[in-house]
Amino acid sequence: MEKYGRYPYTYACDYIRTSSPYGDTGCILSRSDASQIRQLISLALEMDDKVVAEKLADTFLKYEPMIHVFKTNDRFEKVDVPEDAIGYKIVTIAGMRQAQWLQPIK
Repeated sequence: MEKYGRYPYTYACDYIRTSSPYGDTGCILSRSDASQIRQLISLALEMDDKVVAEKLADTFLKYEPMIHVFKTNDRFEKVDVPEDAIGYKIVTIAGMRQAQWLQPIK
């Protein structure tokens, strides 16, 4: 994985951002903010930040982001979210209602 310039830090931050609130333009939590959160977690666990980043990145890379755009405003519209999905949330971005989650890569 080290051949990818984004590994491990950007992927680790993207994993943290999956639980972030969303606003009208998307994810509110920046990668910079997520990086600071990761560093605080590393400090609290008394672990090297690169090791924590690698663990978070490896977990993120086992999943793929999924988005379901709702066709109507019907709050009962069915969304097929796998049981093993994580980070499930419903957000509104640019006026479009979406369900977002991470699901394991098959």
